[in-house]
Amino acid sequence: MSNILVKVADGRRAVTPRGDDVPAGLFRVNKNDPYWARALRAGDLIVAAEKTATKITAQAVQCVPSRKEEKSDA
Repeated sequence: MSNILVKVADGRRAVTPRGDDVPAGLFRVNKNDPYWARALRAGDLIVAAEKTATKITAQAVQCVPSRKEEKSDA
């Protein structure tokens, strides 16, 4: 698959093949899919630079001891 990052062009409206609204902001589509290829050619979607994507990072969290461990200390 050839997934690319896109966004809806200003003043345009884009929907999924099922008719649902596309996500606000950036989202990925398969550029080889005829439906999305047509939206790209028509100018409904704009290819976004990969650098503009929001990077999601996981944060480490401290583990809480289970109840078994708490009872064994008593």
